Amino acid sequence: MRLSKKIMALMFFTTALLPSLVFAQDHVVKITALTNITATYPDFSINSTLTKSQQAIIDHFLAAPSAIPSGQGNFTQISTAAFDGRITPSTDFAFYGSGAKGQYGLYLNLQNKLTPILNQNSNLPEGAGFFIKLYSLSFDAAHQQLAFIGDGILGQTGIFLYDHATLSKILNQQSTIPNQADLFEKFLQLSLQNKSILFTAVGRSTPLALYYYSQHANLYKIFSVGDQVNGKTIQDIQINKDSLQANDTMQFALTFTDNSHGIFKAVFEPLLDA
Repeated sequence: MRLSKKIMALMFFTTALLPSLVFAQDHVVKITALTNITATYPDFSINSTLTKSQQAIIDHFLAAPSAIPSGQGNFTQISTAAFDGRITPSTDFAFYGSGAKGQYGLYLNLQNKLTPILNQNSNLPEGAGFFIKLYSLSFDAAHQQLAFIGDGILGQTGIFLYDHATLSKILNQQSTIPNQADLFEKFLQLSLQNKSILFTAVGRSTPLALYYYSQHANLYKIFSVGDQVNGKTIQDIQINKDSLQANDTMQFALTFTDNSHGIFKAVFEPLLDA
């Protein structure tokens, strides 16, 4: 028999023998610990450090020099570069680049061919005004897609997706948080895998939480600060640009209120009829 709506609300179950389970609407998230560490904490920051080979590609790109497509002059700086760490080796990348004359934009480099996605004069999809800030970039090389968080001139903020053809808005401050009478206020980190997006965000009255937006446009809240995993209360949640893997598998870092840390793996699966 299918689980009731009440049981399908966000809940946590922990045992000594089984992984933690989180119920999010009509899906279950099976959480297992990859590592538990106390001294060395991995880089789950918004802008993860590039490898030496990736940095060499960026250095060569800037030294070439490389002309700004549909613009004037050459690139002088790359503030953020996103390679797909799930593919090795990967020479394609997305990046935020700027020029000597104040130009700034988002670009995609595929097989040494540059494609401009947007610049400081680009209008927000489904909105008014133009972009003034771009951050938290994730690149899916296999599907030639990228996702990012962008702010607009009128105070807007949201998650946006480029699917190798069009730029579209996924979520913004007018989007409702699942199972709560609240709206998103700020988006922090994200990871893209074939139009599905794992991200962290805070609401107007909702604390920091981990969310999953599926390629079928379904939005799920996984868990938030104050919830428990393995009997410990979550204090902080971190993901990076490669956290979302194939087959709805995700990795994330958790800090707990007892100051312990852990790297966890979770699988997002539909609930099955018993």
